[in-house]
Amino acid sequence: MPRIDGRKFDQLRPLTITPGFMPNAEGSCLIEFGNTKVICTATVEDRVPPFLKGKGKGWVTAEYSMLPRSGKDRNQRDTRGPSGRSQEIQRLIGRSFRSVVDLGALGERQVLLDCDVLQADGGTRTAAISGSCVALMTAFDWMIRAKMIDKLPMKELIAAVGKENLGKFFVQSKTISTVKGVDEAVFSLPEDKRELARAGLIKQASVSIK
Repeated sequence: MPRIDGRKFDQLRPLTITPGFMPNAEGSCLIEFGNTKVICTATVEDRVPPFLKGKGKGWVTAEYSMLPRSGKDRNQRDTRGPSGRSQEIQRLIGRSFRSVVDLGALGERQVLLDCDVLQADGGTRTAAISGSCVALMTAFDWMIRAKMIDKLPMKELIAAVGKENLGKFFVQSKTISTVKGVDEAVFSLPEDKRELARAGLIKQASVSIK
């Protein structure tokens, strides 16, 4: 399938990560997948959801939203609460990281991941997951330096990539203006990504970390 941005069939978009993009947050980054840009922050709070009070465990949760003009058409602000799509995405992000964080090592603290899409050109939720990993790791580093925890509670790093199933082929890293008329991306968490790499469906991405 020809791509108007010049990429090869199995080539990821250029990836740039800028850690510490929001200096007031305990952890943050700006992640850019091609023309998709997402700010991810991690906030450490001395509280947990009511069902975890007194259990000595922490929690990781997430919120996701898109700026009204992040896409080609204006989105309505989520003034009445997150849309169904936003709820689905933030649950995905939260579950993804709770599966790889030692919640007991956090004590009774919550880390809230905020993912705000500045510009959308496909793959916003996968960019949010990958960016959240950087924000979360920098927040954990902050917690260690603040002597809140004594070891890194992250058991495994997570990255995500969109893949489009076009018959027997996969197209990596969708661009809205490039690939049209296909279903929403399927998201690759650690095990899925390793499978794709072994199958030769994912090649080394061009990554720039500022």
